[in-house]
Amino acid sequence: MYDTRAERAFVLLQLGLVASEGPLADARRFLEESLALYQALGRRWEASHVLLWLGDLARYQADFAEVRLHFQASLAIRSALGDRRGVAEVLIWDSHAAAELGHIDEAEALARQSYALHEELGDSANRVFGLGELGVMLIWAGKYDEAFRVLRHSLELYQELGNRAMSAYVQGWLAVALLGIGQYEAARSLSQQATAQARELPGATSGLAFVLHYAGWVALTLEAYREAEALLEESVVLHRQIGSAGHLGWPLAQLGYTHWLLNDTPRAQAELLHVIEASVRQHAFTPLLLALPPIALMLAEQGRTERAIELYALAWRHPLLANGQSFTDSFGQRLDAVVAILPPDIAAAAQARGRLLDLWETAAALDTELRALGWGQDS
Repeated sequence: MYDTRAERAFVLLQLGLVASEGPLADARRFLEESLALYQALGRRWEASHVLLWLGDLARYQADFAEVRLHFQASLAIRSALGDRRGVAEVLIWDSHAAAELGHIDEAEALARQSYALHEELGDSANRVFGLGELGVMLIWAGKYDEAFRVLRHSLELYQELGNRAMSAYVQGWLAVALLGIGQYEAARSLSQQATAQARELPGATSGLAFVLHYAGWVALTLEAYREAEALLEESVVLHRQIGSAGHLGWPLAQLGYTHWLLNDTPRAQAELLHVIEASVRQHAFTPLLLALPPIALMLAEQGRTERAIELYALAWRHPLLANGQSFTDSFGQRLDAVVAILPPDIAAAAQARGRLLDLWETAAALDTELRALGWGQDS
């Protein structure tokens, strides 16, 4: 009798990839069944490929510990098989997992290692992918000038290759890099192009969710608050639609700030409280970092000035915020005004305490503090 397990494993893998643009639980089931078949057949390379996709899926579902286990298992197989191109592929995805856990130096190192391998191997399509992902890691590291140069080059190469989907993706991140160096109108133009292009791509729900977030980020920076609200709300809806718990908090944190600026404080509090609670549960670095500055401003408004200054000092330890011109303009100036309210010695003491705070312990404490202040009760 003919053994059809290999064919079934392949079909299940394809079903999983298609389902990854919809309910992620369905995608996980298909991929896990595919992996089990490939492992039973001893098809190690194919198993490593499925492990890579399972890891990326777990990243979207905010199971970051599982993410790295899948990536490390895939990396071990590809290293043992001498598949250097495959190793480079795993390294770039593992860099995302490291960044989303807050291991920024490791993330940048992994991305640089991956790109160096792609350069050495000379595969143009993989090289341009590695270049673009390195640019993303440089944004996390707060190296906005280098990120801009790298992402601009990556975009040029994608456009030469005629890859519209990846062009839209890189345009979105390039807009974020432009925000970091203070080129706001250029960021707006690029984010609008990326959004229009992403809307034309069939079945690219997750990609559109990301691009809408970047466009909303740009609009927020330019103080176009109603536009920002619409874009960020659409991004949140799409992330919820596909079950992307791992990335929902990114636009939701900035939506909370937008609603505060629009004087809808109860809604802002509920959204930011959700981000804090989920970040603590998931150990999700990026949404937590994006939520801290607006929470600091809102606490200052409630008279908790010293706590606000502590959170400001904690958040600005991280180069993603401290080195970004848009963060300085959107938050830093307002938070500096909060610092100026207090006598210099008291403000300096609060700043010193903030610089010593542990990010995750503070997040857990904030969850309790904000609830005690009544946040989320009126939503």
